[in-house]
Amino acid sequence: MRLVTSAEEAVASIRTFQQAVDDSQALQERTGYARSWFVLTEAGRSIYAPSKWVGYVGLSADDYVTNAAKLDGRKTEAVLRKWFVVLPTGSEQHATHLRALSDTLARFGKTPSTECRFNDLAVPMEAEAMGGAEDRLLDLLEAVIGGLPGDARARLLKRLR
Repeated sequence: MRLVTSAEEAVASIRTFQQAVDDSQALQERTGYARSWFVLTEAGRSIYAPSKWVGYVGLSADDYVTNAAKLDGRKTEAVLRKWFVVLPTGSEQHATHLRALSDTLARFGKTPSTECRFNDLAVPMEAEAMGGAEDRLLDLLEAVIGGLPGDARARLLKRLR
C-alpha cells in the first residue's frame, strides 16, 4: 500500500471513501473508531473520510477492513499535513463538522469518536495546481537560462530587468 504523494491523490481518496462506505457494511462498522477525519467541501457540501483511508492510494473497502491493523495513522497524518490543517477543537468549524459527521454516521447506526478531530484542505486545489505549474515553468526557465553561453545569458538578464 502506497502513501499519497499529492493533494489530488488525497482528495481522490476522500471521494472514493464516500462510495465505499455506502457499499460496505464492514467499512461502516469501523467508522466509529476513526479519530482523525479529513474534510472536502464541494458545492456547499462537506464529505468526510478517515486519515487511514485518505493517506493511502487506491484502497478498497476490503483492503481497509482486512489491513486495518497494518494501516498507520501516524504515517498518513504526517504526509497529509502538507495539504491539510487541523481545525481547533471547540471552534465553530469543528462543531459544524461534528454535527455533519454525526448525521452521516447515524445512517450506519454509528457515532463519531469522542476524540475526533477534523482536518480541512489548506489550499484550494486550483491554487495548488497553478502554483505547481508555475514552479515547474520557473525551473524550466532557470535550466534554459543556465544553459546559455555567458554573453547570451547576460544579454537576456539585462532585457528582463
